[in-house]
Amino acid sequence: MRGFPRGRVAMTWVGISIALVGALGYALGAALQQFEAVTEGASLKLMRRPRWWLGGVIGFTGASLHAVALSFAPLVAVQPISVATLVFAVPLAAMLHGRKAHRAEIVGSAAVAVGLLGLLLLVPSHAVTPHMTGREAFGFLGCVGLVVLVTHLAGRRARGPAKALVLSVAAGAVTASVSTFVRVVGGNFGGEWANLLSWFTLAVPVLLICAVVLLQKSYEVGYFGIAYAGVQVVDPITSILAGALLLDEAMPSGWSNVLPALLAGALMVWGTLTLGRLAPDHKASDHKASDHKASDHKASDHKASDHKASDHKASERGTSGHTASDRYGAGHESLDRKTSGRKAPALSPGAVPAVFPESSADSAPARAAETEPVPGSAPAPAPAPASGSVQVTP
Repeated sequence: MRGFPRGRVAMTWVGISIALVGALGYALGAALQQFEAVTEGASLKLMRRPRWWLGGVIGFTGASLHAVALSFAPLVAVQPISVATLVFAVPLAAMLHGRKAHRAEIVGSAAVAVGLLGLLLLVPSHAVTPHMTGREAFGFLGCVGLVVLVTHLAGRRARGPAKALVLSVAAGAVTASVSTFVRVVGGNFGGEWANLLSWFTLAVPVLLICAVVLLQKSYEVGYFGIAYAGVQVVDPITSILAGALLLDEAMPSGWSNVLPALLAGALMVWGTLTLGRLAPDHKASDHKASDHKASDHKASDHKASDHKASDHKASERGTSGHTASDRYGAGHESLDRKTSGRKAPALSPGAVPAVFPESSADSAPARAAETEPVPGSAPAPAPAPASGSVQVTP
């Protein structure tokens, strides 16, 4: 009989160890996905990022280890460690962004974790088989969809930490719907595979994809601490409310639980506000885009300056060519004016006028000067006739 308590304690420590590894894995996966969401944005580009997929695999492994830990240790021992993932995730995210975690981040995340743990410990244990009708399920999904719609509209107007918190509320509500449907499907399994063939099972992956998309949207803002804290708080609280209202699970009652619940809620609110005062992690994609735009702007300016220089050179060439042609034309015009303004010299009897080709206009004045008789000199004799020609005298 003495060996049984020791064996049970050993199993509990095994469960705690598994839960600790699972919490670290879940925190690391969330930090990796947040880093990629901030860098690339919450878009389909994340599907081409190996680090984002690695974060998803690590996070899924951490959640699976949490479920395994519950088979070795009681919920009271495992739940505090799973809630502490926020304390692990914030320093890991800061390390990925190349900085150290601020003291306010550690204190704020610890306050949220302690407040959430205190609130969860007030929930009594239950052993009720979960059952949900189709009408209740559609009503629950309608409420979750309304929360997502309202938070989406509010997130379009919000900025900074308020936007991260609002989007995390939507992600937490959808994540709670996944947990609720998984609880219903798993509770009614009973070893019969045919029980899994229901629309509840088909709704789980669809809701899971929606939760992942909304979670990346909240990560994209840059306030990882407040986004992760919002999901960690909204998910269990919504699950508890859904369990109490739809699955007939027990809720904490009595005035003795009111004061601890209020203290736990106040601690969570204070921790969330502390995380919201911190500066966000800057988007590396914005810096890259701005640098790329600046380089493109410089290149376009350089091309424009080169284009202007070439146009200026071309205009100078055109101007110089035009000036030369103008000068050439002006010279011809002045020469024509001189030659046209001068009177033809009177030829003496027997003088033969010189005939010049029209193309040699520039040498016309010189040749015309050669035909002018010098005053006081005898007229030039007529040229001798060529051989074989007949000279005709008047």
